[in-house]
Amino acid sequence: METTEQKESEAKGIFQSDLVLRSALVEAISDLRSKPWLLDSVFASLRYDQLTNKLYGEKEIARGVKWFQSTEIAVVMAESLKAETIPCVSIEVTESSETNNTLADQHYQTSQPAQEEWPPLTQPFTPQYVPTTGIITLPQAISDSLVCTTGMLLVDHNGDNHPIWNVIDRQHFTTDVGLIVDFSNSYIRSAYPRLVESLESAAFREGYRIGCTCKGDPMSTRWLHSLVSFCLLHYRQDLLEARGFEVSSISSGPMVKDSRVEGENIFSRFISLTGMIRNYWPKRRTEKSLWVTSSIEISKVGEDGISFVGDQNTDPSLLVQFGVGKPIIPSDQIPDDEDDD
Repeated sequence: METTEQKESEAKGIFQSDLVLRSALVEAISDLRSKPWLLDSVFASLRYDQLTNKLYGEKEIARGVKWFQSTEIAVVMAESLKAETIPCVSIEVTESSETNNTLADQHYQTSQPAQEEWPPLTQPFTPQYVPTTGIITLPQAISDSLVCTTGMLLVDHNGDNHPIWNVIDRQHFTTDVGLIVDFSNSYIRSAYPRLVESLESAAFREGYRIGCTCKGDPMSTRWLHSLVSFCLLHYRQDLLEARGFEVSSISSGPMVKDSRVEGENIFSRFISLTGMIRNYWPKRRTEKSLWVTSSIEISKVGEDGISFVGDQNTDPSLLVQFGVGKPIIPSDQIPDDEDDD
């Protein structure tokens, strides 16, 4: 049986998109190396274009594939860029702005059970258990202090949970049949923590500048740019959208002589990546209603509801004639126009 402790919290905090993006590129590059058929498709347009296939074609594809397979490519944050990390892919945040605001920042899942504060609802006790029927009989003191409901759990001597399937009366309920369990020092608790926390969230537009940087021959920068662009498109669903970086789009600028590292012949081409993310936070914690007791008195079938009076001096105006579905009005309060009917 799955418990709340095993469930992932909906309050995921501030989305760490830079780390998500870096890990996505590291994984994509690694996966691309292991799949020659997929790597070949990165430069496949050279093979099919009539004006380039003779001069570039298969030879250029082979050069690009060989360079990638034989070159270690680091994925670093832009502030960590150094000469020794090149060739590399650098990541730099350019934008993080709130968008698509909602009223009160209310999250689409408005609340969740809090993980803490899950105390027993009773003192330890030893119930009577009938294995053939699954019927549990509570001590009188326990049944007097707690109204058991389905959704609560009977926790046995070993800490194992047994769900309450059906409540017969205040002192009796059923659980699984055929158990061989030590029910001494058992207790009852709710199937969920006592506290519930409300949730809020906000959507943000995130922007990144991804640098494809190489030394020497500018052609290697072109190859790296094509490879990174392919990764951002091919792995978008699995490594970005599935992890919370959604509705992404890319655009690229021209190749430039990179001056971030002095004294080096370095070329870079930058890709602008934008996407939508969501930040979450818990608002406040309150106690959860675990059970409700109520008493409704109705008249018997065929009995005059107006003259029916309950055992606890119930206001006759609150009594309901069975099957009618509306409050009963005493005869002395019926308007004159209704008497005519």
